[in-house]
Amino acid sequence: MNQSVILIGPPGSGKSATARLLAQQLGVRAVDTDSEVVLRAGMPIDRIFATSGEGYFRELESAVVQELAVGCKDSGEAVIVSCGGGLPVREQNYLLLESLGQIVCLYAEVDVLTERVLSGETRPLLQSDSLAATRERLSLLLKQRSTTYSRPRYRIDTTELSPGEVCQQIITLIGLT
Repeated sequence: MNQSVILIGPPGSGKSATARLLAQQLGVRAVDTDSEVVLRAGMPIDRIFATSGEGYFRELESAVVQELAVGCKDSGEAVIVSCGGGLPVREQNYLLLESLGQIVCLYAEVDVLTERVLSGETRPLLQSDSLAATRERLSLLLKQRSTTYSRPRYRIDTTELSPGEVCQQIITLIGLT
């Protein structure tokens, strides 16, 4: 594989699970930007938000993307990148991701995203007391980020797909072997 694949999209769209599986299938390294931020900060994302704020978290994300882009360019390494949902909203981040390889946006129906988010890890921007409130916050995020999520050439609706099925679609769409 001579090009990296970058997965963007809303929380709950399946980016992390798909990236791990795709990297395994292609024999390359998977990079999860949220995990990299947690390593740098030495604390979970919800604690980063609570102690230092979203701005600091976004700065850490940008630093991760910058180092990844430089590192892959210097080494020629192709990787599969799973991006935090808000990471590509910053134009500088999007352009760096674009320089890395093919960007694929994963998305799903808001009710499915809500269900997936509630069954997963804590997400600071989506914390709420009820299913309806989480759905409302997620709908607002989708609206705010719609321009960014619509930019990539490749988009896959994961509503009714397993990570394995998403991987096969990515391989077919991009022509990976």
